Amino acid sequence: MIKLTIISTCFNEIENVEECYTVIKNTMNKNSISYEHIFVDNNSNDGTLKVLEKICQNDKNVKLIVNYKNYGPFLSNFNALKYASGNYVIVNFAADMQDPEEMIVRMYKKIQEGYDVVYAKKINTDEGFLIKRLRRLYYYIIHKSSENYYPMNVNEFMCVKKNIVDQLNNINDYFPYIRGYIARLTDNFFEIEFERKSRLRGKSKNNLFDLYAQGMNGLIFTMDKSIRLVGLFFL
Repeated sequence: MIKLTIISTCFNEIENVEECYTVIKNTMNKNSISYEHIFVDNNSNDGTLKVLEKICQNDKNVKLIVNYKNYGPFLSNFNALKYASGNYVIVNFAADMQDPEEMIVRMYKKIQEGYDVVYAKKINTDEGFLIKRLRRLYYYIIHKSSENYYPMNVNEFMCVKKNIVDQLNNINDYFPYIRGYIARLTDNFFEIEFERKSRLRGKSKNNLFDLYAQGMNGLIFTMDKSIRLVGLFFL
C-alpha cells in the first residue's frame, strides 16, 4: 500500500530533476515511508524528459506524465492529481527544490493526527523587497475580500488526504486555483511554518506575465465579498 504520493511538475529543469528524485528517495527511505513520486514534464525541450525516462526505468516508485504541450503549472499539476494513489498527497514539491524536503515528513506526520490538509506556510523567502511587498499585498486582498479562509503565504506545497483529492478530481476547470479549491472543501487544517530557500540552479520559468495571470486567477476565484458588493449596483 502506498502511503504518500509526491507530485513534482517541471519545465526545463534538467539541472534539478535528478537531484530532486534522489532527495525524495533518500528522505522517504530514511523515514520508512512507502511512496510514489510522480513527475510531470510540461513539454521540456532541454533534455529533462530523457533524464526522467531513465529514472523511471530504474525505479518503480517513480511515475512520469508527459505533456506534449505546455499547459502551465496549475493545469499540469491539477491533472497529475488524477494519478495519485497514496493515502496522502503532497500536491506539489517543486522540482527546483526551493521547498525543504524535511517539510514533507513533518506534514505527513501531522496529517495523520486527523487533519484533512496540512499547509506549508512560508514565513520568509529569498526574494527581493518589491516582490515580497507585492505578495503580502496580494494575500491581504484575498484575505479581506473573501468569505472563506484562505491561508496566507501558502502555495500548492501542502499535504492533503486522498478523499480531498478525489473531490478535486470531480472538478472541471481549465485554469484551476488548486489551493483555493482545497480551502473551500475543508476547514479541518493545520499550518506548519517554514523558510523557503533560494534556487540552487537555473532560473524560474515563471515570467512577469505568468505571475500576473496566476495572481489574477486567484483574485477572481476568491473575491466573494467584492463581487457581491458590485452586484448591489445592478439591483
